[in-house]
Amino acid sequence: MPPVTARPEIPASHVVRAAQARLLAHIGEADLDSSRSPTMAGASAPSVLADPTSWPGPSRAPGRPESDERYEFGEAFATGGLGVVRRARDRRLGRDVAVKELLRTDPAAEHRFALEAAITARLQHPGIVPLYDIGRHSTGEPYYCMKLVEGQTLEHQIRQRPRLIDRLALIEHVIAAADAVAYAHRHGVLHRDIKPANILVGELGEAVVIDWGLAKDTTNPGPEPSTDAGSPAGASGVVSTMTEHGTILGTLRYMPPEQARGEAVDARGDVFALGAVLYHVLAGVPPYADVDSRALASRVVEGAVDDLRERAREAPRELVAIAQRAMALRPEDRYASAEAFAEDLRRFLTGRLVDAHRYSAGEVVRLWLRRHRAVVGVAAASLAALAAGGAYAVQNIRHQRDAAETAQLHAEAARGEAEAALVTARRQTNESLLAQARAALDSDLADSLGALARVDLSEETIARRARLLALAAESRGAPTRVLRGHARPVAQVVGLADGSLVSVDLAGDVWQWDPQQGTGARLFDLHEQDVQLVAARDVPAFAAIGARSARTWRDGAAQEIDVGMVDRGMYRALHYRWQMSAGGEALAALGEPSSSHGRPPGPPAYVWDLSQKPAKLDVVPGARGLTAALSPDGRTVAYDDATHAAFIRTGGASSPTPAIAGALEFSSSGQHLVAWAPDQPPRHVAYTPATREVRPLGRWTLAIAPNDRALVLDADDFTGMISLSMRSLATGETLWTGAPVESGNLVEWGPTQEYDVVVDPHGDGLALRTPDAWLLGSQADGDLPRRLDTGDRRHGTYAGDGRFALAHHDDIHVWDAAPPSPSAQGLASLHVGMVSVDGRRGVVYSEKSPPRLRNMFSGTYDDSCVDGLSVEQLLDREARAAVGGSGRVLFVDKAGKACLSDAAGRHAFAVAPGITSAALADAGTALTAGFGDGAVLTWRDVDAAPRKWELGAEVVALAVTRGGDGVVAHTRTGKVFALTDRADKPLEIAAVDPGPQSSFYRPPQTVLHPHAAVAVVPLPGQDAIAVHDFASGATARHALTLPAVPTAAYSPSGATLAVAVAGRRVLLLQGGDEPGRELALPDEARGLAFVGEDELAVLGATGALLRVDTRIGEAAVIRRGWTPPLDGFVAQTRTVLATDEGGTTLAFQEADFTVTVQPAESVPRDPAALATWLQARGRQLGGS
Repeated sequence: MPPVTARPEIPASHVVRAAQARLLAHIGEADLDSSRSPTMAGASAPSVLADPTSWPGPSRAPGRPESDERYEFGEAFATGGLGVVRRARDRRLGRDVAVKELLRTDPAAEHRFALEAAITARLQHPGIVPLYDIGRHSTGEPYYCMKLVEGQTLEHQIRQRPRLIDRLALIEHVIAAADAVAYAHRHGVLHRDIKPANILVGELGEAVVIDWGLAKDTTNPGPEPSTDAGSPAGASGVVSTMTEHGTILGTLRYMPPEQARGEAVDARGDVFALGAVLYHVLAGVPPYADVDSRALASRVVEGAVDDLRERAREAPRELVAIAQRAMALRPEDRYASAEAFAEDLRRFLTGRLVDAHRYSAGEVVRLWLRRHRAVVGVAAASLAALAAGGAYAVQNIRHQRDAAETAQLHAEAARGEAEAALVTARRQTNESLLAQARAALDSDLADSLGALARVDLSEETIARRARLLALAAESRGAPTRVLRGHARPVAQVVGLADGSLVSVDLAGDVWQWDPQQGTGARLFDLHEQDVQLVAARDVPAFAAIGARSARTWRDGAAQEIDVGMVDRGMYRALHYRWQMSAGGEALAALGEPSSSHGRPPGPPAYVWDLSQKPAKLDVVPGARGLTAALSPDGRTVAYDDATHAAFIRTGGASSPTPAIAGALEFSSSGQHLVAWAPDQPPRHVAYTPATREVRPLGRWTLAIAPNDRALVLDADDFTGMISLSMRSLATGETLWTGAPVESGNLVEWGPTQEYDVVVDPHGDGLALRTPDAWLLGSQADGDLPRRLDTGDRRHGTYAGDGRFALAHHDDIHVWDAAPPSPSAQGLASLHVGMVSVDGRRGVVYSEKSPPRLRNMFSGTYDDSCVDGLSVEQLLDREARAAVGGSGRVLFVDKAGKACLSDAAGRHAFAVAPGITSAALADAGTALTAGFGDGAVLTWRDVDAAPRKWELGAEVVALAVTRGGDGVVAHTRTGKVFALTDRADKPLEIAAVDPGPQSSFYRPPQTVLHPHAAVAVVPLPGQDAIAVHDFASGATARHALTLPAVPTAAYSPSGATLAVAVAGRRVLLLQGGDEPGRELALPDEARGLAFVGEDELAVLGATGALLRVDTRIGEAAVIRRGWTPPLDGFVAQTRTVLATDEGGTTLAFQEADFTVTVQPAESVPRDPAALATWLQARGRQLGGS
């Protein structure tokens, strides 16, 4: 919500009274006492109940000046049966309010909305949210304003308390709801949709009943708004929540049988629903929790509720009896009123006899003793005193009794207050730590995990929120451990050959670390700024160089070196770079390019022989040129002079080298030299001094790798796209070329910028810096699957065993080497030709290998199903291929020659030429093919004769249900057909506008149920989805606002359908009469896939990977920049998002079927295991 200006002055009381009068006049309260509202005399405002078009607002009542200017509307936070509820600021009265807006604008919905507003305004009770105002937006949509109650629904409270003993505290909220419903009944109003989701528990413990959208005013004899004629309940199978008498209304799991049968209901129907709420509190699950949504309606009609005594064996028998009586099958067997229901609950809480329970004599005695236990105890003592002491003792005991009772009451009250304060403090602490952890995700992932390690995870909701943030921190690249010791920001860190690390801070303090143990110690302090560190490659030696002196360190011994003669003026960083030989025998200051500030005077290089004590200096003679390089053994210097002539100096003698123009870096063995080519345009070459051979490399060399290799940058002259490749300096061979990257992703090119590209000199590690992250991968194939969200941290290095370290403020973050994910193994060198609908199987190939069938999650292969398939066939644009989730592969060429390969072998057959689409069932043997003339062939088995269908237009997409019971076909004209063996002809289930250029039409992606023969087709441009059930032949349409690129996914069980809706939201539908639940997302969804039943992976339009916990409704960005942004042309390509039970997530882009992998997650789901894991991570990150 935008910032609110200063709080306005509160109006005078007479102004408020006049406003109340106008409000009530709008909603039909014509019989108000004139003393309450003097302005009501003679009021003739039309009633909203009588005519919904009388709702005030500019589009309906032009004479009224009301507008949106009074309210500052914020984000939506809830969705009801009729509308959406959002937070708003009342500028006139200076308060926050809740605003409910109508989702639909048809007359029936608007009439019902007006009825809800009228009923809400008429019911003035503490347990019912008061209505403040009504109006219309400038665009004509009606709204009304209510009191804003901060809190959670009773459903959320129940979910937070897995133990019965904790849920019993919610009984008082059930009583408060019953009181509010009883008040409504006395005023002639039935709620008809009572459920825990419609009972809101405020922060102060108050409980209010909300969402009166389905309420019935029994004092108004007029008919209710009818259901939408366009979607009758019986035709589509979708239960309407806005119906007349004779149809179903309400929420099935809390609905009395007579209401489910469409019969008239009275107050005892609401009593049944209150009993169902009590059932949910006691059992922890709603009635019919184990009943499939398709069988739910019949079970509700029968009233066959699971026995609460079995569901809640530990629940007090009296409460079970109250719930069972309230939920009796026959209305006459229930409580006669909500008051009686609430009174019985109060009897239980105060220890009195409950009407609904039949007590034994022993239970009665025990109940009386429990209720009067203090009095009984004191009375027993009094009897003993009477026998021994007489009347004085009796009087004394009475005083003791009264004092004991008073003390007990005070003690219980104090204990209750202390427990409440403890709960409040724990909740506030948890909320503060969770807020810290979420904020730290964008700045310091170690701090984020450190905050989570201190969170109390005893509540399920808190544990789930903590796990989501921990998963985000780990996925974004939280370090394995943090090294702490420096008092000032670390300027540089280098790795030594023994696996240790050396760091220096901005003040010149030098430390050495054991990154495996997380320990460190201070070595010395140069007391200078801008100290540089260089390390030997093969021995644990290093040098720290300041402006005046340098100190070398080897085997625990230090050696001071005077470096004052080296030019270190204002731009000294541009003049010389420092390097130590591989064995630590030499230290050199080497000339560097200085194009920005001219070429300052000075020799090409200074070299100190460290084997001598004191170190002996050799100054390379001549005027310095652009560059110089030191050989690994420290004996040879290659350089150029001011005339760009190149020389190689060994043993104090220099010899010219005309084949190159400037030396850059020696190879790891010292046998080859990376240098500038003498011709134009400037390029890098590999030069071998022994043979004087010159081999071209590329536009720029970024780093020298082990085994005489170099990481080279090149750019396509036409597209400007930059690619990386690994080249052999000995042969010039290209060992691999990485995928192109945007030119802006790599910063400050050149081998002199060692912090942009880092190679592990003793292993396979490769690290590449982008503007906001480091990418880690392998020198073997150039794949960089591991992303560390480190911001612009530059100073990175490899230590032993493949560890990577990075300076981070005053600390050093260390990442242990991670084994490659099986799903990512080898993908860098592969192309994906096609994938199955579920993303689990793919046909892959490379320049050096034929097509292979790969399990995309395990990384294993089964080549039996692609035997004989060539890369040329796979890339033929006029051929079609498909792969099934079980591993079958279908290929049909343009001439109609077809081949299906499965575990049984290869099946060759022929079809007509002109195939345009093909699909396979993920289970079973069904397959289908579509053609340009509108024909579709369907096979239940490849050995059986196909059935032919005529659709009248080119078939552009096909989808087969998992078991092969049905086919969804999309045509070029936008029509969508359902094909099944049980039907005589194609059934048109939807139609989509293909646009003015139908040749470019891309049909929406069909989503298939994982078990049943059900298909979901998004309908862009119509703001709806079509759900077709092949078993019944029925098609239901669900109205919702689709984004530009619709996407949907089923949960593994098929119980939940997730659909992306516009405005960065996702809607969760669970069938039956449930209206669905909307969850907010940090990004617009471009792909959805469930991870288990209650977590959702989301691919965002920005390329971010999100994770949503659907149980608590929270989302977090797991990986930023996981894929390139999905906008422009890319947004229109098909994206497949696939997951497995371990959380491994794959994203496939249809344009070139590139694959992005998120490895399996290591963060435990169980709260106890999560707490242990977080404590261990906290210790790792805490330092020593």
